[in-house]
Amino acid sequence: MSKSSSTNEQGVAMVEFAIILPLLLFIFLGIAELGRALHFQHRLTNAVEAGARYAARATGAVDETDCSPTAGWAAVESATRQMVTYGQMDVAAKPLVPGLDVNAVDVSIAVRSATGVTDPVCVVKVFATVKYEGLFGVQLIPLLNIDQPTLGATSEERYVGE
Repeated sequence: MSKSSSTNEQGVAMVEFAIILPLLLFIFLGIAELGRALHFQHRLTNAVEAGARYAARATGAVDETDCSPTAGWAAVESATRQMVTYGQMDVAAKPLVPGLDVNAVDVSIAVRSATGVTDPVCVVKVFATVKYEGLFGVQLIPLLNIDQPTLGATSEERYVGE
């Protein structure tokens, strides 16, 4: 094998690598973006579940005879929104999920019936949505003109008012 033959093979390998590199980068960044989106979905779900547990254990916030909110419900609702958004009561903290706003969190009371129970079952429902902010900004994939996906989570807890 001559020296020029070896050099040609190296040149061909470099050209093949240059052709496949953009595809590999695209796949790698797509996997990273998907992992990041799943991570934020998990954080949002955990925050909503924690907020529902918090609101379900607020003393005196719900009249358990008819599941109507009491005078203390507004404070519980506000505190629950803070908990879901920031993970604490301090509004100066960073949101748990980028782009999550207090106004994107909905806290409500629902009435459920249960088999063998005559009284209504009061349930606190917490729902939150946030537009996912990708690594590349507003568009998920800049070249394909795909809009931002919306992440959402819902959780229900039976009101126990400890």
